[in-house]
Amino acid sequence: MTKYSPSRSAKSAVALLSALFAVVVLAAPAGAQATYPTPTVTAGGPTQSAGGSYSVPLTVSGCKPASTVTFTSGSTSLGSATTDSSGGATSTVTLPAGSTGAVTVSATCVDSAGVSKTFSTTVTIPGGGTSGGGTSGGGASSGAALAVTGSDTSSVLVRVGAIIAVLGVALVVASRSRRSEHTTV
Repeated sequence: MTKYSPSRSAKSAVALLSALFAVVVLAAPAGAQATYPTPTVTAGGPTQSAGGSYSVPLTVSGCKPASTVTFTSGSTSLGSATTDSSGGATSTVTLPAGSTGAVTVSATCVDSAGVSKTFSTTVTIPGGGTSGGGTSGGGASSGAALAVTGSDTSSVLVRVGAIIAVLGVALVVASRSRRSEHTTV
């Protein structure tokens, strides 16, 4: 009985396909993911409106393009905006009448994949005291960015899995090749 022994060209084809698989799987996620700076929100000076409320211009940067940005102060929704192609957005929000002192305004970017990042700034309204429920998510203020929540480890896990799969295929091919060379009929 004669055992099948892959030819040198078959072994080369398997090695080439394994390498191609590794390049496609490992390079595609790296090329598809862009690195974005830590998002920030900055506030312009508040302007008092009729009825005692304050209008505050906000500028957001560092989000992914076409993200939805939602602005809040404590549990009060202040509005939303959509980021442009550079990941920035501007909006003027109205703080409720009676807001005085240091008011925390938070911005949450949600990209098309559903990944969200929340960051905040403090707006000082004349009159002293504090309003807005304090800082959100860890105490960042004055335009400082909060820690990013969530994880980007899935792409790392995919790469590690692909490397393991390619190594497994290579070991199987090498093992079968070695066995066929040492097997006598």
